Amino acid sequence: MICQSFAIIIESSCELINQHTHKIAMLQKTAIKMKALVNIMFNNRWKCLGTLCRCKPLKVIVILFLVCGFTGSPHSSVFAAKKAAAARKKMRRSPLPPRWAFGHIKSKDEFKGRLDILADVDWMEKNDIPCQIIHIDAAWSVGHNLFEFANAKVLHNILHPEIVGTVYDFSAPGENPYNADPNDILCRPTTPPPHVGQNLIDTLHGKGIKVTVWMTDRINMGTLGEDKKHHRGHPYGIGQFEGQGPREAALFKFAESQGFLRGELKDWHRGWGKRVDYNNPQALAWWHRMMDKVLDMGVDGFVLDGGAVLDYTTTTFNHLRAKKGDQAIMMSRSSREVAEVTLLTWAIDTKNDFSDKGIKYALEQVIKSSRVSTPYVTGTQSPRGPAPTEAFVCREVQFNAFCPTQFTFCYGDLSNPWDNGKTATKVFKYYTRLHNELIPYIYCAAILAHRTGEPIIRPAPGDLEYKFGGEFLVAPIYRDEMTRRVSFPAGDWIDYWDENKVYREGQEIEYDAPLDHIPLFVRAGAIIPMEVRKNWTGHGTENSAGALTLQIYPQNSEKCWFYEDCGDTLLRCTKKNDYLTPGDIHFELEGPARKYVLRFKTFISPQKVITGSAGVLPRRQAETDLTPDQAAWCYDEATRMTIIRFPETESEVLDLHISADKK
Repeated sequence: MICQSFAIIIESSCELINQHTHKIAMLQKTAIKMKALVNIMFNNRWKCLGTLCRCKPLKVIVILFLVCGFTGSPHSSVFAAKKAAAARKKMRRSPLPPRWAFGHIKSKDEFKGRLDILADVDWMEKNDIPCQIIHIDAAWSVGHNLFEFANAKVLHNILHPEIVGTVYDFSAPGENPYNADPNDILCRPTTPPPHVGQNLIDTLHGKGIKVTVWMTDRINMGTLGEDKKHHRGHPYGIGQFEGQGPREAALFKFAESQGFLRGELKDWHRGWGKRVDYNNPQALAWWHRMMDKVLDMGVDGFVLDGGAVLDYTTTTFNHLRAKKGDQAIMMSRSSREVAEVTLLTWAIDTKNDFSDKGIKYALEQVIKSSRVSTPYVTGTQSPRGPAPTEAFVCREVQFNAFCPTQFTFCYGDLSNPWDNGKTATKVFKYYTRLHNELIPYIYCAAILAHRTGEPIIRPAPGDLEYKFGGEFLVAPIYRDEMTRRVSFPAGDWIDYWDENKVYREGQEIEYDAPLDHIPLFVRAGAIIPMEVRKNWTGHGTENSAGALTLQIYPQNSEKCWFYEDCGDTLLRCTKKNDYLTPGDIHFELEGPARKYVLRFKTFISPQKVITGSAGVLPRRQAETDLTPDQAAWCYDEATRMTIIRFPETESEVLDLHISADKK
């Protein structure tokens, strides 16, 4: 590439000076000679440059080439842009998850059964906390990878010794254990339906909540020989249910006899076993029938432990897509190798404290993961360690809310966010609601990532800062502190918590961040699509439900696309003044038919609002007076916003007439 660039510059220089006829012959001959020597010169570049610079006609060419980056480190924005575009072309494209996957996932490392899960769901419902997915982690099945919901007593548990003797019961009255015969290659139940777990799945689906369960790529042998090592002094790893050992041993024996397993016995954190042979078609067909035990009951997908292995991830993804279509969901470890065959990813397991293995570790890994072709990455919440502090819970919730999917993964009974004090509860409510209101914005960025490779989380110049999509700058607090150094990238950045403050490119500030605030900034000129159902975060009211809300911060001329499953919408906003200076605003939209609520930051009230379809719009006193069936507007003095409501429309043009002299 360097050599190519050198030759191009030489030829371009010759063409530019071609006008001077007395130099034509000399320059053309020079270009030919230089092209022939390019490869040799690159390997001996500094020595060659010293010699070349003694030749006056070539000094300009050599200097030009040095400025453009002869050493392979491009300094011009043109070279940088081309390099970034080339990198995106080479990125592996992740498949697009369903829209609901970008909402809120609630999980624990160990739910104790159906009632434990429904208690969490009940609390979230009563407190207006959106939840799109319940993920049931490892301790859900009667044995690891038996794919049968448990109704069994805990015999031992290294992580939670206090629950030994507890029955993990995922059953409802009238449900039977699945009890597949381990020697039945078709994996059929030995009892009639309904089977344990069916009521739980149906109940959650009835509430609009999807269900995922944990799986891994191996089968435990159930017992160990005396000469074999085992995990932490116990043959069953972290935990064991009553009857688990014999069930796993019988399945292992059958799979081994059929040639369905491969490799050596290995110790892992939940036992001792072998991997399924994913390259054996008969083994794979049998393994998929094992998975179908719960997929046919309605489970929507899997979270893959150890899921950065290509054969394991690929075959699981393909089977889920075959069973569930584009509504399948799967989460795996973040890795470049599996980017094309995974949906959601989590970057790392962390400690629930402010050490370097806490939020800081997750933040580093999330930013890193977004660079390696896994755009739909999320952190985890409080997965490891003793009871977290309230400050930690607040900061972890805030960080997770500004990941593509908000994953609330709690450690036992210690770290449900609402069990950690009033401030933590308040923070959890606000940020989970805000994340859900931003799903149109996040999903739009996800579609862009799917189409172009542009990640949702984009590194920013400051210390562990990132851009969330193109319009938010996020600087999570990862220490037990109330301030944070923030550096600002290109553009003007509005303080989310005080929209009268704007920071400029290159500024560095010490930002005050009380426990309920994350340092968060919106790009001046941004148009943020939102889905507002209630007056949760100050971005609308109950009347906003059913419409697409556009939060608009006018500055100069902006054009952007809003991507959705139903089609793309072109949005244009023009204002001659900067963000803080009131002035006339022109706005256009064109796309699929939908209802709109447009929220412009105007600072003062317009004299009038004129649309292309309805002429001068009527003014209402308050936002609550705006109804879905009529185009009208109001000005809110408290937020200094002009709010315009439209009934269903495919295209619209409007002008806000604002006198800059009015205070």
